[in-house]
Amino acid sequence: MWNDLKRLHTPRGGLPCLAALVCLPLLFAGCASPHKPYEAPASSYTAQPASQPARYTRKAAPELAAALDPRTQHKPSYAAMAPAIQESLKYLASKKPGDVAAMAGSEAITWGRLVQTNRELLALLPALDQDKSLLLQRFQWLELAPGTLMTGYYEPLVEASPTPHPDYPWPIYKAPPNLKSSLWPTRKAIDFQGALKGRRLELAWAKDLTDVFFLHIQGSGRLRYPDGSLRNVLYAGSNGHPYFPVGRALIEQGYATREEMSMQTIRRLFKEHPHKVQEWMSLNAKYIFYRLDDGPPGDPVGAMGRPLMPRVSVAVNRDTVPLGSILALDALLPGYQTPWPEPFSGIVLAQDTGTMRPNQFDLFMGFGEQAADQAGRMQQEATAYLLLAR
Repeated sequence: MWNDLKRLHTPRGGLPCLAALVCLPLLFAGCASPHKPYEAPASSYTAQPASQPARYTRKAAPELAAALDPRTQHKPSYAAMAPAIQESLKYLASKKPGDVAAMAGSEAITWGRLVQTNRELLALLPALDQDKSLLLQRFQWLELAPGTLMTGYYEPLVEASPTPHPDYPWPIYKAPPNLKSSLWPTRKAIDFQGALKGRRLELAWAKDLTDVFFLHIQGSGRLRYPDGSLRNVLYAGSNGHPYFPVGRALIEQGYATREEMSMQTIRRLFKEHPHKVQEWMSLNAKYIFYRLDDGPPGDPVGAMGRPLMPRVSVAVNRDTVPLGSILALDALLPGYQTPWPEPFSGIVLAQDTGTMRPNQFDLFMGFGEQAADQAGRMQQEATAYLLLAR
């Protein structure tokens, strides 16, 4: 066990580290407080009202291990996570086991150890519903530094047409054939100045530009055509320009406070100030290109090239947390159709990328109204531990 806090660093060659964070390994085998065997009810988890909104408190590893509950992830048991872990193992199979995935102080974490960790968790799933202390006995817990941020993303629905139509004026573009060879026009030039017109890059045409804008922020989504059919549309690249959070400008311009800012607030302001929409959208020069998924509609594919699982898959900053990592994550989510927060204490899998901060986790919430509502308002303090097989 380390005697003091150590900064994690990037090893030679630019491999990811476990943060520009400070982290401390907590080795609890044999010293965890005993607790009664855990029995997971079959019913789904619902938040319980309190006299006042709860304040979030960081949890030590034994406390978080005892609080973990698959119902907070809308899963009936830990066994339901098995398909997602198998997807991580398929991705990790492409890595050389002896290569370093991350450094924790002077300790090298290899891809092979991440494989071992996933296999260990997969084998333990049937037993975890009865005995969660196994997580402390069988895994090393590395705590990420205070200030961990938990946000959410979801799979948006966009009303679209596969052919041009006056009711669907906004193109959704596929990736140009030479996308990586040059810097492409900005969002302003593409959406408002017709920079890509005539290049036959239109994949579909959307009814609402705001829906396209949020599709770009989420990265992937579903198109609903006029006949009611659905098609998954997946990330295929970007124009190479940096991302700018429009919400920051709306706060700086006095249209909303930091506490009020959410996806829902941005949508409302776009609707209330239509004459400002072009100016605001153009602040984010980054533009996303797409491809259609040939398969039936389902959960989108993340940076691993594997399907994501709602409330289990998280996007990470891959410069600090390697894909294929397993984490214990604890936070209070915004309540859905209630003012009371919803506890979340779960085992999550690093299966996607795109977060801005090194110690940020973006929880994939899935598809539908609840997913959109909670993901759009989620910006919560969290406790996070990286789990590694001993």
